[in-house]
Amino acid sequence: MLNKTINIIKKYPVRSLLVVLIVVFAIYVISDGAAGR
Repeated sequence: MLNKTINIIKKYPVRSLLVVLIVVFAIYVISDGAAGR
């Protein structure tokens, strides 16, 4: 499973980075909203 993920990241480094950034941003916004800000 992890090996497959690494292969995808090697194939599409830019797209993988964008997906990671979007996921991190979404988690940050959700946790920030949950904090009541």
